[in-house]
Amino acid sequence: MTSAKGVSKVEYLPTVTSANVRKTWERKSENEISFAHATGRLRALANVRLSRENLLLFADKKVPSKRLHELLDHAAYPSANTLEERLDLKQQQDMTLLRYVCNRNTLPQFMALTADFHNLKWLLKNLLLCQAEQNKNSDNSPAAILQEQTVPARLADNLLNYGNYKVAGLWHDLLKLVNKSSNCQELSPYIAAELLHALQSYYVNQDIGSVAAAIDRLYYNSVYSLAMQAESESERTFELDYLALQADKVNMQAFLRALQIKLPLDYVEKSLVNGGEVTVQTLLQIYEKLSVNAKAGDLDMTAVMKALRPVYSKTQSAELLETISTWNDAETRFKFSKKADELLLRLAIKGRQNTYGCDAVAGQYLENCLEIKNIQLMLALRTGEHSGDKCLELLRKAD
Repeated sequence: MTSAKGVSKVEYLPTVTSANVRKTWERKSENEISFAHATGRLRALANVRLSRENLLLFADKKVPSKRLHELLDHAAYPSANTLEERLDLKQQQDMTLLRYVCNRNTLPQFMALTADFHNLKWLLKNLLLCQAEQNKNSDNSPAAILQEQTVPARLADNLLNYGNYKVAGLWHDLLKLVNKSSNCQELSPYIAAELLHALQSYYVNQDIGSVAAAIDRLYYNSVYSLAMQAESESERTFELDYLALQADKVNMQAFLRALQIKLPLDYVEKSLVNGGEVTVQTLLQIYEKLSVNAKAGDLDMTAVMKALRPVYSKTQSAELLETISTWNDAETRFKFSKKADELLLRLAIKGRQNTYGCDAVAGQYLENCLEIKNIQLMLALRTGEHSGDKCLELLRKAD
């Protein structure tokens, strides 16, 4: 298995044009004997997924907790005292199984990078915020958090526990980086060097958003690098499909937010990520034209849609674009997020319909992840008053 520490530097990803856009929804998955065992192991567990009706019960506060635990028992979720703990353990269990059945493939590390970079961003941002607060309120003595040898309890609850990096090791690496040392144990030399460069800029401009943007760019370059290391063509293709859906979502959001507040072009470039079907260069060209007449706080969505539709029309994210036609409306952002998840769910279902192969394995794993997200969404509604229709509207579901 290729080590996560071996992620190489990726300066430019391949340009995508209308002539070579991904044919995700049309392409036929290939059976691969190397994934046959893994497919069988995961497919056996797929038959116990929660139905839509049972998912909705998690939002109904009239349904006792005992009943919800029984539903998770039936769906083979690990035991724990709380529902939230069981979801966390299920994520870890799914990743452990994926690593076991695909121990010679890049897929487990590819999927686990989501947790790695979530943890990296969460810990580093909090380190810098605490450091800045300390600098405001006292002399030049080191911030107390920089003396912590373990992750503070107040930060631990928001960490994901299925990544490639050991959280304790990641914490020590970040303490070293904040102290201007790149001698890291978990992070690769490339990632450590890039983060050190981002921190140097942060200490000059005090813009923590620039650090978050740098971490996002590192994530997308890292997943692309892992995808290109895949020995299997179908594995590489699935991973690039997944990457493109995620990158297009991030770039659409960043593009619209930047246009709304009329950010300078160099700031926009730093907020965009590689890996989408529409390249960063293409989006910057469109942004430059639109920003000439744009007014801060007021988006002309007719002009925006006219500019973006031609470049997204033949991509797998074309449907996602159509949800932003009224971006100034808060309800639109909810629909945007939901549609992005549902495109991932469509990718998952399309993959698991294959007899066996990487698409089947990755699709089943990804569908498990989205089931957990649905449960989390329903549990978040449990404390309020919501109609059944509203809960159903929030559920991420396939076509």
